[in-house]
Amino acid sequence: MDAGQASAKGEEMHFKKKIKIIPGVTINITENGINSATIGQKGLSVNIGKKGTYLNTGIPGTGLYNREKLRMKDVPENDKEK
Repeated sequence: MDAGQASAKGEEMHFKKKIKIIPGVTINITENGINSATIGQKGLSVNIGKKGTYLNTGIPGTGLYNREKLRMKDVPENDKEK
């Protein structure tokens, strides 16, 4: 195997960059373009991206965290505006 040839998928090079727009708002960029945006701070944030919207909660510095996908509830047909 050549020195420049990857032996496993885990050895491939990837690009990932976080850009702080203003305090509390971050844009996440990958090799595929803008991947998601995060609003909030350490311990409590919401991530909006191609795979959905997630609520991230945790206790900073402890390694304890939770990530939960947020789902929009369907609005019954009779409750929609006409």
